[in-house]
Amino acid sequence: MKNGAYMGSGQGPFGRAELYWIEALRIASATWLELALYLAFYVAYYVALNFWGFLQGSLDLVWIVDLVLIYLLTVAMLRKGGLVAGELRGGFGRYFLISLVSALAILAGMLMLIVPGVMLMIRWLPALGFALAEEHQGIDALGVSWDATSEDFWGLLVSLILPIAMTFGPAGIYLYEAFGIESGESLFGRAVSSETAAWLYLGLDLTALIGNIIFMIFGIAAYSLLREDPDELTEVFS
Repeated sequence: MKNGAYMGSGQGPFGRAELYWIEALRIASATWLELALYLAFYVAYYVALNFWGFLQGSLDLVWIVDLVLIYLLTVAMLRKGGLVAGELRGGFGRYFLISLVSALAILAGMLMLIVPGVMLMIRWLPALGFALAEEHQGIDALGVSWDATSEDFWGLLVSLILPIAMTFGPAGIYLYEAFGIESGESLFGRAVSSETAAWLYLGLDLTALIGNIIFMIFGIAAYSLLREDPDELTEVFS
């Protein structure tokens, strides 16, 4: 198998989830420095904005920087994960297009009782790998990703229970807080000082951020496994 990706075995969604976790951990260990630097950037930005009052009015610039950093992190995962030989087949433009289209579609799905959004999130999980490492132009990569994940939706879903909880758990707390502020029942506002609340919000933001990073890692891990020859993939998942 390529890159030593298949380091475990098992039947059913839980067995296959183990394979995805092993590959995700391999990719994360190969790019630990890049992951640490990205987390450091986010913490530094949050502290500068919320505790020191710096970078006020610069959210657009920070958003652009963050977008570029995520692209570079994705490329690092592909390269250091041994999934790209030579030059990338797609660049930032293809990455931006797929990220924008998938994010809008997933958001719309989340507004439709959540389930459609989760389905799209899982079926399009390896799309960036297919777009950047192979000759799949723009939106075509979403279709290739959809086909590649068609027979292992449940294995991926089981794999992603943790990052789903980490991403949407803080979002639920933020929604509760938003309604609580309006009604005077804000949990953090009643229980702690404003400075302590800011640190608690940092914890929530970091939890959601790490959940998103795990999604990114699993996207590359899913690409690493699902790009294999279908006969090989059947053998591994049997």
